Amino acid sequence: MSTRTSILVTVLLILALVIGGVAYWYYHDPWMQKVASLMELFEQYEKDEAEYRVALASQERQLGPDHPDTLATRHKLAEALRMQGKASAAMDEHRAVLAARLRVLGPDHPDTLVSRNNLALVLRELELPAEEAAEHRAVLAVRERLLGPEHPDTLESRNNLAVVLADQHKNAEAAHRAVIAACLRVQGPEHPDTLACRNNFAGTLYDEGKNAEAEAEYRAVLALRERVLGLEHPETSRSHYGLALCLQAQKKLEEAKREAGAAYVGFWKVLGKAHPQTLLAKELVEELEATK
Repeated sequence: MSTRTSILVTVLLILALVIGGVAYWYYHDPWMQKVASLMELFEQYEKDEAEYRVALASQERQLGPDHPDTLATRHKLAEALRMQGKASAAMDEHRAVLAARLRVLGPDHPDTLVSRNNLALVLRELELPAEEAAEHRAVLAVRERLLGPEHPDTLESRNNLAVVLADQHKNAEAAHRAVIAACLRVQGPEHPDTLACRNNFAGTLYDEGKNAEAEAEYRAVLALRERVLGLEHPETSRSHYGLALCLQAQKKLEEAKREAGAAYVGFWKVLGKAHPQTLLAKELVEELEATK
Protein backbone atom coordinates (compact mmCIF):
# COMPACT_ATOMS: atom_id res chain seq x y z
CA MET A 1 0.00 0.00 0.00
CA SER A 2 1.38 3.42 -0.94
CA THR A 3 2.03 6.17 1.60
CA ARG A 4 -0.75 8.30 0.10
CA THR A 5 -3.22 5.41 0.28
CA SER A 6 -2.23 4.69 3.90
CA ILE A 7 -2.84 8.31 4.86
CA LEU A 8 -6.22 8.30 3.12
CA VAL A 9 -7.28 5.10 4.88
CA THR A 10 -6.18 6.52 8.22
CA VAL A 11 -8.14 9.74 7.68
CA LEU A 12 -11.26 7.78 6.70
CA LEU A 13 -10.96 5.60 9.80
CA ILE A 14 -10.64 8.65 12.02
CA LEU A 15 -13.68 10.26 10.38
CA ALA A 16 -15.66 7.07 10.84
CA LEU A 17 -14.75 6.96 14.52
CA VAL A 18 -15.66 10.62 15.02
CA ILE A 19 -18.98 10.31 13.21
CA GLY A 20 -19.75 7.10 15.05
CA GLY A 21 -18.92 8.73 18.35
CA VAL A 22 -21.14 11.73 17.63
CA ALA A 23 -23.97 9.46 16.56
CA TYR A 24 -23.60 7.34 19.69
CA TRP A 25 -23.58 10.47 21.87
CA TYR A 26 -26.65 11.86 20.12
CA TYR A 27 -28.68 8.70 20.50
CA HIS A 28 -27.46 7.65 23.94
CA ASP A 29 -26.86 10.88 25.86
CA PRO A 30 -29.95 11.38 28.09
CA TRP A 31 -30.09 15.16 27.57
CA MET A 32 -29.94 14.81 23.80
CA GLN A 33 -32.65 12.17 23.96
CA LYS A 34 -34.85 14.59 25.91
CA VAL A 35 -34.29 17.39 23.39
CA ALA A 36 -34.94 15.07 20.46
CA SER A 37 -38.13 13.82 22.11
CA LEU A 38 -39.36 17.37 22.69
CA MET A 39 -38.62 18.35 19.09
CA GLU A 40 -40.52 15.31 17.87
CA LEU A 41 -43.41 16.20 20.19
CA PHE A 42 -43.83 19.71 18.81
CA GLU A 43 -43.41 18.53 15.23
CA GLN A 44 -46.16 16.05 16.04
CA TYR A 45 -48.61 18.88 16.79
CA GLU A 46 -48.49 19.90 13.12
CA LYS A 47 -49.31 16.35 12.07
CA ASP A 48 -51.98 16.11 14.76
CA GLU A 49 -53.72 19.22 13.48
CA ALA A 50 -54.16 17.70 10.03
CA GLU A 51 -55.29 14.35 11.44
CA TYR A 52 -57.76 15.93 13.86
CA ARG A 53 -59.31 17.98 11.07
CA VAL A 54 -59.91 14.82 9.02
CA ALA A 55 -61.29 12.93 12.01
CA LEU A 56 -63.49 15.87 13.01
CA ALA A 57 -65.07 16.13 9.59
CA SER A 58 -65.91 12.42 9.68
CA GLN A 59 -67.31 12.53 13.23
CA GLU A 60 -69.45 15.58 12.51
CA ARG A 61 -71.04 13.70 9.59
CA GLN A 62 -71.53 10.40 11.40
CA LEU A 63 -72.11 11.43 15.03
CA GLY A 64 -73.15 15.06 14.82
CA PRO A 65 -71.34 18.20 15.99
CA ASP A 66 -72.42 17.92 19.65
CA HIS A 67 -71.54 14.28 20.27
CA PRO A 68 -69.01 13.97 23.16
CA ASP A 69 -66.54 12.15 20.91
CA THR A 70 -66.78 14.88 18.28
CA LEU A 71 -66.22 17.53 20.95
CA ALA A 72 -63.24 15.62 22.33
CA THR A 73 -61.60 15.63 18.90
CA ARG A 74 -62.37 19.32 18.43
CA HIS A 75 -60.82 20.04 21.82
CA LYS A 76 -57.66 18.17 20.77
CA LEU A 77 -57.56 20.22 17.59
CA ALA A 78 -57.77 23.42 19.64
CA GLU A 79 -54.88 22.29 21.82
CA ALA A 80 -52.76 21.32 18.80
CA LEU A 81 -53.30 24.84 17.47
CA ARG A 82 -52.45 26.41 20.84
CA MET A 83 -49.23 24.44 21.20
CA GLN A 84 -48.13 25.68 17.78
CA GLY A 85 -48.68 29.28 18.84
CA LYS A 86 -51.83 29.70 16.69
CA ALA A 87 -53.68 31.45 19.48
CA SER A 88 -56.52 33.09 17.53
CA ALA A 89 -57.51 29.86 15.78
CA ALA A 90 -57.22 27.97 19.07
CA MET A 91 -59.51 30.50 20.79
CA ASP A 92 -62.21 30.06 18.15
CA GLU A 93 -62.13 26.28 18.54
CA HIS A 94 -62.10 26.38 22.34
CA ARG A 95 -65.05 28.80 22.40
CA ALA A 96 -67.07 26.52 20.15
CA VAL A 97 -66.24 23.42 22.20
CA LEU A 98 -67.03 25.17 25.49
CA ALA A 99 -70.42 26.39 24.24
CA ALA A 100 -71.33 22.86 23.13
CA ARG A 101 -70.08 21.21 26.32
CA LEU A 102 -72.00 23.66 28.50
CA ARG A 103 -75.10 22.78 26.53
CA VAL A 104 -74.56 19.01 26.35
CA LEU A 105 -72.59 18.12 29.50
CA GLY A 106 -73.37 20.98 31.86
CA PRO A 107 -71.16 23.47 33.72
CA ASP A 108 -69.83 21.02 36.35
CA HIS A 109 -68.63 18.28 34.01
CA PRO A 110 -64.83 17.75 34.10
CA ASP A 111 -64.58 18.11 30.31
CA THR A 112 -66.40 21.44 30.47
CA LEU A 113 -63.98 22.66 33.15
CA VAL A 114 -60.99 21.63 31.05
CA SER A 115 -62.43 23.57 28.11
CA ARG A 116 -62.89 26.68 30.25
CA ASN A 117 -59.40 26.39 31.69
CA ASN A 118 -57.72 25.98 28.32
CA LEU A 119 -59.77 28.76 26.79
CA ALA A 120 -58.51 31.02 29.59
CA LEU A 121 -54.92 30.07 28.76
CA VAL A 122 -55.45 31.12 25.14
CA LEU A 123 -57.15 34.35 26.23
CA ARG A 124 -54.01 35.16 28.22
CA GLU A 125 -51.85 34.68 25.15
CA LEU A 126 -54.16 37.04 23.27
CA GLU A 127 -54.04 39.61 26.11
CA LEU A 128 -57.76 39.53 26.95
CA PRO A 129 -57.48 39.77 30.76
CA ALA A 130 -61.12 40.38 31.70
CA GLU A 131 -62.35 37.30 29.85
CA GLU A 132 -59.38 35.27 31.10
CA ALA A 133 -60.16 36.17 34.72
CA ALA A 134 -63.85 35.32 34.33
CA GLU A 135 -63.06 31.84 32.99
CA HIS A 136 -60.48 31.08 35.70
CA ARG A 137 -62.86 32.24 38.45
CA ALA A 138 -65.66 30.09 37.07
CA VAL A 139 -63.45 26.99 36.92
CA LEU A 140 -62.01 27.58 40.40
CA ALA A 141 -65.44 27.97 41.99
CA VAL A 142 -66.63 24.63 40.61
CA ARG A 143 -63.41 22.77 41.38
CA GLU A 144 -63.30 24.02 44.97
CA ARG A 145 -66.90 22.96 45.46
CA LEU A 146 -66.55 19.51 43.87
CA LEU A 147 -62.92 18.57 44.54
CA GLY A 148 -61.82 20.61 47.55
CA PRO A 149 -59.21 23.38 47.89
CA GLU A 150 -56.10 21.18 47.62
CA HIS A 151 -56.97 18.82 44.79
CA PRO A 152 -54.31 19.10 42.03
CA ASP A 153 -56.88 20.44 39.56
CA THR A 154 -58.03 23.04 42.09
CA LEU A 155 -54.42 24.03 42.74
CA GLU A 156 -53.94 24.51 39.00
CA SER A 157 -56.90 26.92 38.97
CA ARG A 158 -55.65 28.74 42.08
CA ASN A 159 -52.26 29.17 40.43
CA ASN A 160 -53.85 30.51 37.25
CA LEU A 161 -56.00 32.94 39.20
CA ALA A 162 -52.96 34.16 41.18
CA VAL A 163 -51.38 35.12 37.85
CA VAL A 164 -54.53 37.06 36.94
CA LEU A 165 -54.46 38.83 40.32
CA ALA A 166 -50.86 39.82 39.64
CA ASP A 167 -51.95 41.42 36.37
CA GLN A 168 -54.62 43.35 38.28
CA HIS A 169 -52.26 44.25 41.18
CA LYS A 170 -54.64 42.64 43.69
CA ASN A 171 -52.73 40.95 46.53
CA ALA A 172 -51.23 38.39 44.17
CA GLU A 173 -48.18 37.71 46.34
CA ALA A 174 -50.29 36.27 49.17
CA ALA A 175 -52.29 34.17 46.71
CA HIS A 176 -49.09 32.79 45.17
CA ARG A 177 -47.58 31.94 48.56
CA ALA A 178 -50.73 30.07 49.59
CA VAL A 179 -50.79 28.02 46.38
CA ILE A 180 -47.07 27.21 46.62
CA ALA A 181 -47.48 26.05 50.21
CA ALA A 182 -50.35 23.76 49.18
CA CYS A 183 -48.42 22.42 46.17
CA LEU A 184 -45.43 21.63 48.38
CA ARG A 185 -47.68 19.69 50.77
CA VAL A 186 -49.67 17.84 48.12
CA GLN A 187 -47.25 17.36 45.21
CA GLY A 188 -43.75 17.92 46.58
CA PRO A 189 -40.97 20.40 45.80
CA GLU A 190 -39.94 18.97 42.42
CA HIS A 191 -43.33 18.36 40.85
CA PRO A 192 -43.72 20.29 37.57
CA ASP A 193 -46.88 21.98 38.88
CA THR A 194 -45.06 23.17 42.00
CA LEU A 195 -42.29 24.55 39.83
CA ALA A 196 -44.84 26.27 37.59
CA CYS A 197 -46.37 27.94 40.66
CA ARG A 198 -42.96 29.12 41.83
CA ASN A 199 -42.05 30.39 38.37
CA ASN A 200 -45.28 32.40 38.23
CA PHE A 201 -44.54 33.75 41.70
CA ALA A 202 -41.12 34.90 40.48
CA GLY A 203 -42.88 36.70 37.64
CA THR A 204 -45.14 38.46 40.11
CA LEU A 205 -42.16 39.58 42.19
CA TYR A 206 -40.55 40.94 39.03
CA ASP A 207 -43.72 42.82 38.10
CA GLU A 208 -43.75 44.36 41.59
CA GLY A 209 -40.19 45.58 41.13
CA LYS A 210 -38.75 43.12 43.68
CA ASN A 211 -36.02 42.10 41.29
CA ALA A 212 -33.55 40.62 43.76
CA GLU A 213 -36.23 38.34 45.24
CA ALA A 214 -37.48 37.46 41.76
CA GLU A 215 -33.94 36.61 40.65
CA ALA A 216 -33.44 34.26 43.61
CA GLU A 217 -36.76 32.51 42.92
CA TYR A 218 -36.08 32.17 39.19
CA ARG A 219 -32.62 30.72 39.89
CA ALA A 220 -34.04 28.16 42.32
CA VAL A 221 -36.75 27.10 39.86
CA LEU A 222 -34.30 27.02 36.97
CA ALA A 223 -31.93 24.69 38.82
CA LEU A 224 -34.78 22.29 39.58
CA ARG A 225 -36.24 22.44 36.08
CA GLU A 226 -32.88 21.73 34.50
CA ARG A 227 -32.57 18.61 36.63
CA VAL A 228 -36.20 17.44 36.48
CA LEU A 229 -37.29 18.49 32.97
CA GLY A 230 -34.04 18.90 31.06
CA LEU A 231 -31.83 21.73 29.86
CA GLU A 232 -33.93 22.69 26.82
CA HIS A 233 -37.46 21.92 27.93
CA PRO A 234 -39.76 24.88 27.13
CA GLU A 235 -40.51 25.38 30.83
CA THR A 236 -36.77 25.53 31.54
CA SER A 237 -36.43 28.10 28.76
CA ARG A 238 -39.23 30.16 30.34
CA SER A 239 -37.25 30.30 33.56
CA HIS A 240 -34.17 31.44 31.62
CA TYR A 241 -36.29 34.15 29.99
CA GLY A 242 -37.76 35.40 33.27
CA LEU A 243 -34.35 35.40 34.90
CA ALA A 244 -32.96 37.41 31.98
CA LEU A 245 -35.61 40.08 32.52
CA CYS A 246 -34.76 40.30 36.23
CA LEU A 247 -31.07 40.62 35.49
CA GLN A 248 -31.74 43.26 32.85
CA ALA A 249 -33.76 45.29 35.37
CA GLN A 250 -30.79 45.16 37.75
CA LYS A 251 -28.35 46.22 35.00
CA LYS A 252 -26.58 42.84 35.15
CA LEU A 253 -26.37 42.89 31.39
CA GLU A 254 -23.76 40.21 30.70
CA GLU A 255 -25.63 37.66 32.79
CA ALA A 256 -28.90 38.79 31.24
CA LYS A 257 -27.47 38.20 27.75
CA ARG A 258 -26.46 34.65 28.67
CA GLU A 259 -29.87 33.83 30.10
CA ALA A 260 -31.75 35.41 27.19
CA GLY A 261 -29.54 33.50 24.77
CA ALA A 262 -30.24 30.23 26.58
CA ALA A 263 -33.97 30.93 26.41
CA TYR A 264 -33.83 31.76 22.71
CA VAL A 265 -31.83 28.66 21.80
CA GLY A 266 -34.08 26.43 23.90
CA PHE A 267 -37.28 27.79 22.39
CA TRP A 268 -35.87 27.72 18.86
CA LYS A 269 -34.71 24.10 19.10
CA VAL A 270 -37.98 22.78 20.49
CA LEU A 271 -40.75 25.15 19.39
CA GLY A 272 -39.27 26.41 16.13
CA LYS A 273 -38.07 29.82 15.01
CA ALA A 274 -41.55 31.20 14.23
CA HIS A 275 -43.20 30.36 17.58
CA PRO A 276 -44.30 33.47 19.55
CA GLN A 277 -42.15 32.54 22.56
CA THR A 278 -39.10 32.11 20.35
CA LEU A 279 -39.72 35.52 18.80
CA LEU A 280 -40.06 37.15 22.24
CA ALA A 281 -36.76 35.65 23.36
CA LYS A 282 -35.10 36.75 20.13
CA GLU A 283 -36.38 40.29 20.66
CA LEU A 284 -34.92 40.33 24.18
CA VAL A 285 -31.56 39.05 22.93
CA GLU A 286 -31.45 41.78 20.29
CA GLU A 287 -32.45 44.45 22.83
CA LEU A 288 -29.70 43.35 25.21
CA GLU A 289 -27.11 43.18 22.45
CA ALA A 290 -27.98 46.76 21.49
CA THR A 291 -27.59 47.96 25.08
CA LYS A 292 -24.26 49.64 25.75
